[in-house]
Amino acid sequence: MQTKLNRILVLLLFVQLGLFAATRLYPEDATPNKATPLFSSTLKAEQVSNITVEDDKGKKVELSIVDGSWVVKSAGNYATKKDKVKDLVAKVLGISVRQPAASKSVYHHKLEVAADKFQRKVTLQPRSGKAVTFLLGSSAGLKRVHLRRVDQQETYAVGDLTSWEFGAEARDWIDTQYFKLDRNNVVEISLTNAEGTLSLTKNAMGKWALNDLPEDKELNEAEVDSLLSSIAFL
Repeated sequence: MQTKLNRILVLLLFVQLGLFAATRLYPEDATPNKATPLFSSTLKAEQVSNITVEDDKGKKVELSIVDGSWVVKSAGNYATKKDKVKDLVAKVLGISVRQPAASKSVYHHKLEVAADKFQRKVTLQPRSGKAVTFLLGSSAGLKRVHLRRVDQQETYAVGDLTSWEFGAEARDWIDTQYFKLDRNNVVEISLTNAEGTLSLTKNAMGKWALNDLPEDKELNEAEVDSLLSSIAFL
């Protein structure tokens, strides 16, 4: 009887020790591997007013808000693509992470998030307060990239993001298409230079004709098509 009681007491002791260890290792307010914001939750996308992006080749572009709209400051305040900057900043500041892909600086070069080896270096500057700088490195999978804040050693593999989204040239942020025309609706082309005027017209059958073309000459329709392509999209 005494032996059985001793066994029960020993079993209860182990249970108590287990509960004690669990509460010390995992407090009630802590969840193992809980996702946490990578950047401060106090920094909002609408507070960011300036962005610089550098690549590993020395190219650099600067974006700023002017009169309420994002422009490429380093390219004469040329307007950026509609909502591109705003949406990208919101996506980055909304990143939450769990465990890092690497916790030591020895892996920074391999993951291309080192101070002297990276694919993109991005700095977000709010209207007031401290700037946030992070490095984008090698691919971590489909639409996943290695990312490290410069003030931290840990490197994370984050999803729904690529280094290519942060281009280091003005053309990566602007709408390069200046003029667009539906070529199927073009029925007449007129070109004028110091030598005179050249006029082309398209008939109802879709065939082009050159005005004043000598009877012994034939219009090169491939050249007309090439010309139309070059002027329809600028």
